[in-house]
Amino acid sequence: MIRGDVPLKPRSQWKYIGQQAGRLDAEAKSTGQAVYGIDVELPDMVYAVMSRSPRHGGLAVGFNRDQVRAMPGVLDAFITERGVAVVADRYWRARKAQEALEVKWDFSEAVGLSHPEVFEHYRQAAGDDPGEDERVDGDPEAVLKTAGILVEADYEQPYLAHATMEPMNATAWYRDGGMEVWAPTQAPDLGRIAAARHTDLSPDDVTIHTTFLGGGFGRRLTQDYIEEAALVAYRVKVPVKLIWSREEDTRHGFFRPAMLHRMTASLEDGELMGWDHQIVGPQILDWYVRNAAPAQYPWAPKFLYSTLGRVGLMVEGIATPKDISAIEGAIGYPYAVPNVRVRHTHTDPGVPITWWRSVGYSHNGFAVETLLIAARW
Repeated sequence: MIRGDVPLKPRSQWKYIGQQAGRLDAEAKSTGQAVYGIDVELPDMVYAVMSRSPRHGGLAVGFNRDQVRAMPGVLDAFITERGVAVVADRYWRARKAQEALEVKWDFSEAVGLSHPEVFEHYRQAAGDDPGEDERVDGDPEAVLKTAGILVEADYEQPYLAHATMEPMNATAWYRDGGMEVWAPTQAPDLGRIAAARHTDLSPDDVTIHTTFLGGGFGRRLTQDYIEEAALVAYRVKVPVKLIWSREEDTRHGFFRPAMLHRMTASLEDGELMGWDHQIVGPQILDWYVRNAAPAQYPWAPKFLYSTLGRVGLMVEGIATPKDISAIEGAIGYPYAVPNVRVRHTHTDPGVPITWWRSVGYSHNGFAVETLLIAARW
């Protein structure tokens, strides 16, 4: 350890502190020059929309193709692994044709839970499985049994959409033995894999042009919208821009996980002495591995989860840190309570989930702080 007085750099020599560097993107955004994904325009570009299953996991098995293809401006309409794609010379014409679709869906493998049923499922799981201990300080079980005062609470937190300002979109152009994609993406490397899946290309043949994105928040880590644009472009062989509507973005996106918190705090002589927090719900990477069909998430099979993802993740043979998406914000409990137990009961109803802003902190932080206030009052 270095001891003694350390001389401070005089203000006259400061290079960065106190300086206004400015954002590199500020001028482009404030003057309207920034190009977002939805702004991309290419020669002879056409437009595509996708009608997806009203229940996650459903498959399109038929639709009124001849009627839709006969509508003004419609260039093509066809079934994909994602649903039914409609391509037209104008975006509005694609949407009008989409409204005329009569799709027959196969829901045999689809998720069928309602919101109340999800939490009924969670409560059953919480009772059946006490969960795996993620943090234990002191002897919380003994303290809770002998507590003078117990404060108990359950918190149910729903699925939440990302609601980005710019709905999902991507523009793709298949030509000259390769594909170019213009997209607002947080993961262009994964976008290359997604774009190549429905083509004769390898990811090395795909070029991703990352545009400005009107909000990411974790939603644009999942490349389903790039895959959709690429599969249409591969078929039509001209530049195609695929756009999700705001309604589709909310209905068919990936959500912050719904979580159940079962919590107990114990007090003695007005002092908080014990804390038990049971977190019930899925882990994000585990969901991708166990629920993601390769058609939708082509990178997911590269991941091998061990025992529900509780002891870490193997990515092509390389060990990575454990997924703490369900427990972060709870295991780092910051208050001076001598007896703490935080545990996680893993359960997954199959609803598509992904990273959402602050991820685990967004639900665990609320539960921790709310019970703390209740206990201290």
